[in-house]
Amino acid sequence: WIPLVPPLIALVVSAIAIISHIAHLEGELQKSKEFLNSVINTIPDPIFVKDKDYRWVVLNEAYCQFLGHPKEKLLEKTEEEILPTHQASEFKAQDDLAFATSSEQESEGEITNADGQPYTVAMKRTLHKDGAGTLFLVGIIHDITHHKRREEELRRTAAELSQTNAELRQGRDNWRQVAYHDPLTDLPNRKLFQERLIEAVEWAESNDKIVALLFLDLDGFKTINDTYGHVVGDLKPSRSR
Repeated sequence: WIPLVPPLIALVVSAIAIISHIAHLEGELQKSKEFLNSVINTIPDPIFVKDKDYRWVVLNEAYCQFLGHPKEKLLEKTEEEILPTHQASEFKAQDDLAFATSSEQESEGEITNADGQPYTVAMKRTLHKDGAGTLFLVGIIHDITHHKRREEELRRTAAELSQTNAELRQGRDNWRQVAYHDPLTDLPNRKLFQERLIEAVEWAESNDKIVALLFLDLDGFKTINDTYGHVVGDLKPSRSR
């Protein structure tokens, strides 16, 4: 067995060297992860990284605070395990689209946190590869709840103003109808006639034109009122068909 000692020693030394190298690589990987986490934790917007199985593998503190769960509960989990079913399905569809098209995706949706508080968010997803060629989905979320509320308030205010303007126009039209038309026949009354006549005369004088006025009188109408009463005289004539 003595001849086998040198090869065994060499094998052990090699193994130690390999293990030391792996440990060194793992240490460097851990340092890289710690550096990555320190960087993304400085970003105020929630950030997540998912693997191809839609599991969260990297999260910043803003994302955990946004959902209201500790990071330990979220890592290696999917949205289906944390969010309401309809929200998780909507986000998964957007993730599928990003993986399928390998293009940046932007969308809006709703997220409910651990306290049941809903938020309207804008989300951007992009694909990234690591050194081994593994795809990861990186997403950033921006809370637009207050922005959407302001938009809704502006739309509601605009609708109310439009309704008010319509009511004012209707009121103005009703006022003009009452002021310038006879309530019985709906024909222009004396006030409107006088205003139109003045306008016509002024126009004729300014343009060297002539204005003609036609006067109609209903003979015997007073007899109807005197014979049958004003109630009958005020009746509107029915249209013949």
